[in-house]
Amino acid sequence: MRTSRRAAAGALTCGPGNNSEASLFFNVLWLVEDGTGALHIFLCRFAGYGNHRRMRSLLLGIDSGTQSTKVLVVDARNGNVLAEAAQKYGLIPNLPTGAKEQHPETWRDAMAKAICAALKNARASASEVKAIGVSGQQHGFVPMDKNGEVIRPAKLWCDTSTAAECEEITAKLG
Repeated sequence: MRTSRRAAAGALTCGPGNNSEASLFFNVLWLVEDGTGALHIFLCRFAGYGNHRRMRSLLLGIDSGTQSTKVLVVDARNGNVLAEAAQKYGLIPNLPTGAKEQHPETWRDAMAKAICAALKNARASASEVKAIGVSGQQHGFVPMDKNGEVIRPAKLWCDTSTAAECEEITAKLG
């Protein structure tokens, strides 16, 4: 089983960028295993600063779904949800019947915006984040070239455009 890797980095500053706002830097690592579909893992490295008298230990929960990316900010000490945010997105319009696709960049951009908004809603600095949990939509296919660059939109778990081909393969192979 081969694994293709694509690492991309980006930066997003929440607010005007002064010391009272959070500054967010992130890395994104895509892992695609041949034969099993796509496993999207967003590995985030945070660097930030804040004007907080007491640093908190915060956790981020990120759900990158078919219709939006949602983020929760949770206090690690007591489990209280301090804030949440979401960034909606849709499918690529005007595709043939059964085709359900999205641009992977949409997920990355939505994740960055939702994290930024959730941290702002929690009045949190990125440096307070101690751990991140990520879940993603079901089986998707993100085709990449030999350099790990995305070469076309992702086929989503709900795409039925290849139903006839799947039935033919199943009939022949069982």
